[in-house]
Amino acid sequence: MHTPTVSACLGVKDLDATIGYYEKLGFTAQPAPTGAYIRVLTYGGEFAFMLQQADLLGIWLPPLKDTPTGCCGMHYLAVDNFDTWTEEHAAHIDVVKGPVDAGGHQALYFRDLNGYLIGVTPKTQH
Repeated sequence: MHTPTVSACLGVKDLDATIGYYEKLGFTAQPAPTGAYIRVLTYGGEFAFMLQQADLLGIWLPPLKDTPTGCCGMHYLAVDNFDTWTEEHAAHIDVVKGPVDAGGHQALYFRDLNGYLIGVTPKTQH
């Protein structure tokens, strides 16, 4: 597994609850370094993103102090089989749009328990 050139570290209200939420959606939380409150999540054995306890982000990087979780924008998860993923996980997510045609491929958008918008699309080659 390698870290992509650009990766997200999402501030979350409750690290354990958020890990549990994403594990229900097929992600795997990698073991935390000793004394760390940050976790790497993988999906299908590949790096997906990191999670950090939000109240600790402001200590690590003071400009983030008191910043609410969630963001303006969205993150994407590319899955091998869109229909299977949607069928398996629709009951566990807060769908805000979709499935819809997103320019030649299907997409589904959901809000996670911290307010982040995640778009699910099939994997494609670019």
